[in-house]
Amino acid sequence: NGDGPTISFTGGVHGDEYEGPVTLMKLARTLHAREINGRVIIIPSLNLPAVLSGTRCSPIDGLNLNRIFPGKANGTVTEMIADYFTSEIVPRSDLHVDLHSGGKTLEYIPCIFVPHGSTQEARREALDTALSFGSDLAITQDDSFPDSGRFLSAMFSSRGKPAYTCELA
Repeated sequence: NGDGPTISFTGGVHGDEYEGPVTLMKLARTLHAREINGRVIIIPSLNLPAVLSGTRCSPIDGLNLNRIFPGKANGTVTEMIADYFTSEIVPRSDLHVDLHSGGKTLEYIPCIFVPHGSTQEARREALDTALSFGSDLAITQDDSFPDSGRFLSAMFSSRGKPAYTCELA
């Protein structure tokens, strides 16, 4: 509706993290086109094989989707999901929010990871956006974490687009 920006949301990157898919399905049911100036892309269960099996990684190839971006067009199922997302969703999105939680094996303090940004202005804008989510904790995310360049959020950052990863309770 209108010419506004595109925001994309994902959940179910890890199949044992139920909060994201549930939240995004609720969001999809409550949004109305007349309330949106732009486009909203909602993918509640990005790693559907893992979500259906309730496992962190895909039961088909054993891969962790959030460690293999940008993926491979002719790779395993998980690599193809990453490739499709990288080639089709990332270019269409101006902003991305990826919902996670600890799943069955981890417990996180609810927080939002803020993209580091290349300039002071970009960092300030990212932090202001993160604070609008209402989280009590915002963590600046850089590339020092092992395999961080293979994260879903890295696909956006590498293209100069903000991506926020939320850890929900």
